[in-house]
Amino acid sequence: MKTASVAVAFLFGICLAVLLSSCGLMGTSGPTSYIILEADTSALPADVDVDEAMEEVEGVMKRRAKAFGGRVREAQRQGTNRLALELSGMTAEEARKKIGRTALLAFHEPERDEEGDNLVCTSDTGETFTVPGDVVETGGGRRPLNLVRTPDSPLWLCIPPGSTVPTGSMNWVAATGIGGDGQEKALTGRFLRGEETEVIFDPAGRPFVQLKFNSEGGDLFEQISTRLLGLPIAIFLDEELISAPTVQGILSTDAVITGLELDAAETLTRLLRTGAPPVPVRVIDAGEGSLP
Repeated sequence: MKTASVAVAFLFGICLAVLLSSCGLMGTSGPTSYIILEADTSALPADVDVDEAMEEVEGVMKRRAKAFGGRVREAQRQGTNRLALELSGMTAEEARKKIGRTALLAFHEPERDEEGDNLVCTSDTGETFTVPGDVVETGGGRRPLNLVRTPDSPLWLCIPPGSTVPTGSMNWVAATGIGGDGQEKALTGRFLRGEETEVIFDPAGRPFVQLKFNSEGGDLFEQISTRLLGLPIAIFLDEELISAPTVQGILSTDAVITGLELDAAETLTRLLRTGAPPVPVRVIDAGEGSLP
């Protein structure tokens, strides 16, 4: 009887462990680390509650940790705009790169002069100059006549009038359209249906990130792509230029981000699927082990 009782207890322990594990209550194996984030709550509209915004920040970070194979073991509010997280299954460096960023996409277009016919560029010495915004048809589609994309880079160089040598760089401004309420709005990742973001491969096996906008974002994107036919549109992630393809047709709800390595494409997809926090965040401290 004693042997049977021990066996039953042993089996019960196994079942309980499996149950706890499936419910996420046993903790993720691997390293323990912490990260402390500071949110720029000054960016919030006056009618938005800071506490609710910080709760949303915490929710985004928990989803991110799970998406990257970790877990938030403990979350602490520090003051009004700081959030301290203890993580399992992630190193401090992984937490910095994959958890501690705003991850907000922003779409930009070439800056134009006051007349709207010329594109504004900046020389290597910091001086501005303009080039005509003409577009030409080629066998491979449309392209800007006075801009040249650098090899293996999203940067665009400008060809000044009377020269054939590319120099300087293209200036970018926020790509905007008129929203459903009649107001001008910048196209950002807040208009994405993030859960539908995915990595897809072209016929040559190169990865790209497939994006889908909601209805208002699709309307904005259609307006923007219509006026940018043959010109580049830039995609920034937290103010870093990551892609700048040439617009070849009028687009609406679907967009792609090209030119990324597979690891970068997968990381970006996970960030976009889990959503961006309502305010910009930055890492002010991170380390290995438990929260100090």
